[in-house]
Amino acid sequence: MGGKRRTLYRERGMDRMTENGTAPPARALGAALLALSLAGCGALMGERPALDVTLVNLVPREISPLEQVMEVSLRVRNPNNYPLVLTGARFDLDLNGRPILRGLSNQRVEVPRLGSALMRAEGSASTITLLNQIFELSPDRPIRYKLSGVAFTGGALGAGAMLGDSIPFESLGELNLRPPAGGRPRESGRP
Repeated sequence: MGGKRRTLYRERGMDRMTENGTAPPARALGAALLALSLAGCGALMGERPALDVTLVNLVPREISPLEQVMEVSLRVRNPNNYPLVLTGARFDLDLNGRPILRGLSNQRVEVPRLGSALMRAEGSASTITLLNQIFELSPDRPIRYKLSGVAFTGGALGAGAMLGDSIPFESLGELNLRPPAGGRPRESGRP
């Protein structure tokens, strides 16, 4: 009987259906398991983690007529309720809307939950671009800066949950060159 039924189904174009038009139990079960596993992965991933990355220090390392290489220190703050393990970063620094420095880091940094860590990087800038920025500085206008980039996680968070391999970040702020009554320039940052 099984052979006759199978032949009948193929003749009617129902070789993948049972007599009542439903999918065979094994295929239905497989489709249900796939749907549940995809839903489960989405629930595990949750929100994309956030980072607050700010520029801490720039120290000239190599100076040449066409390029400046600098040691860059970045403060990485983790506002998430779980630790993050970063395996590097790529970033750009703009001053007054113009790109001035590009940087890279391959340093592995563990950032505790609700904590911060320092990441060391190397950045390079065109000497001509730096000189142009210096000549455009005015004590009457604040310097607007933007630090933007991507931190890499190596494919997993410190907590072990699989995610994409990168977390974007952006930090904006102003540095007023005109000293206040106290004598030091003021910085106002907006993450």
